[in-house]
Order: sequence, then C-alpha cells, then structure tokens
Amino acid sequence: MELVLQIFAGGVVTAALYGLFGLSFSFIYSSTKIMHFAHGATYTLAMFAFYCLTAQAGLPLLAGAAVTIALAAFAGWAMMSGFYQAFLTKGASQGALMIASLGLFIAVESIAGLLFGTSSRVVSTGSVSRGLDFGGIYLTGLQLWMFGLCAVAIVLALLTVRLSSLGRAVRGMADDPDLAENLGIDVRRLRAIVFAAGSALLALGAVLVSLDVGVVPGSSLRVLLIAATASIIGGSHSLYGGLVGGLAVGLLESVGLYTLDARWLNVMIFSALILILLIQPSGLLKLGRR
Repeated sequence: MELVLQIFAGGVVTAALYGLFGLSFSFIYSSTKIMHFAHGATYTLAMFAFYCLTAQAGLPLLAGAAVTIALAAFAGWAMMSGFYQAFLTKGASQGALMIASLGLFIAVESIAGLLFGTSSRVVSTGSVSRGLDFGGIYLTGLQLWMFGLCAVAIVLALLTVRLSSLGRAVRGMADDPDLAENLGIDVRRLRAIVFAAGSALLALGAVLVSLDVGVVPGSSLRVLLIAATASIIGGSHSLYGGLVGGLAVGLLESVGLYTLDARWLNVMIFSALILILLIQPSGLLKLGRR
C-alpha cells in the first residue's frame, strides 16, 4: 500500500509539472490559433540559459531562475512580434505558420547542439534536495518545491485570465480576434503578451526539470509532445484544456510506471490520446467552456 501511495504522490508532482507545460501551450494556441511548435525551442533556450547563469556564471538559483524566466518571456515576445508577425502580415496560412514554427524549433535545437554538444549537465541544487517523510511517503525537497511553484504559477495564471482586464481581453481575442480589434483591443500587442506569458510558464518548468534531472540536450522534443498532447486531450480550443490534459497525462504516467515497463509509457499516453479523441473529439473540455 505504501508503494502505491508513494507512486501516487510522485504522480501528483508530475501531474502539476505536466499541467504547467500543457497550460503554457494551450494558452498560446487557444488565444492566437498558432500551433507554436517553436515552444520547444523556448524550452531549450531556458534550459541552457539557466545552466549558464547558475553553473557557469555562479548566480544563485533564485536569481538564475528569475533571469531565465525573463529571457524566455522576451524570446516568446520576439517570436510573435518578429517571426510569426512577418508571416501573418503576408497572409500566411495556418499550415505555413505550423511548418515555419517547426523549422524554427529544429534550427534552434541544431544550434544548441553545436554550441553545447550532446552531453547532459548537472545543476547543483544544494539544500533544496533535502526531503520530508509524510507517514512513510517520502518526497524530496525539490519535489515539494516543484509541486508548490507549479501550483502557484497555475493558480496565478488562471486568476489573471479570469479576473483581470488583460485576461478578459485575451478571452475576447480567443473568441473573435476581428471583433476584439474592432472594439479597440491591440490584437498584435496582445498576441505578443500571450506568447511572453506562455513562454514564462514553460521556462519555470524548464528550470525545475533542470534542477531535478539536469540539463538533457534533446529533451525539449518530449516536453513539446507532452504539452501538445495535454492541450489536445484537454481541448485545444480551451484556455484551460492544456492544464486538464497535463494533469491527466501526469497521473496516467504514474500509473504506467507502476503497472508497465517504462518503454511502454509513450504507447500508453498516445493510445489514451487516440481513445479520448475518438470518444470526445473536442477533448475533455468541450469547445466553448472557457
């Protein structure tokens, strides 16, 4: 029984992290209708930026994390304002944007590989690694921080979307960008803000993963797949779909680790994706429930 509870506790932490990944992706896609595959490039940039700032430049973890998140937010803003906006101005189709986004992701991954190589790197966690025992269920200090920070970031993001004037503008743009523009909303600027916010959420996850398992070149592809899968499972047209899907994928993965060989995890996750789409094509959250 203790083993089951231990796996479940670890699954809750993983679910919170995947929920953050999914929310960061669905927030961008549902608001702008841009399939942002270059989100994976932002993860790569954040991962290596955090390593360089802390392990090489010697910044404290908190300062390194703050600078990393700010850099990722700027990268997201620049991708929308510079890269995607150039295509939108020329009337590019959604398919063209998707291919361009994928190309940007591959380009950044290739450059990162040339600069940093393929070897994994470790970021020292110091006292953060000390854990606590909850009646036989052990969680490391980093797991507790991971869950707490992910939960706080998710709650703050949801409250901002639901209660602030900025959030109302984002929801209006997601529903009808033309109408939003006619009502005086600067859609171009708002899209850039959405990209910056989504990138900042992703960067927080990148920092936490780097502290947990180190900086692993090439890992951004799996993170991108998790984020996109979570968004689709939850409902890609919902601002909250990625969060719901990420929580589901994280808990499903923890069950898979208990019942299956680790090599079957991806098979199980994508089989669940296919099954959910067959039963409910619009995802767990139906279109229109925002």
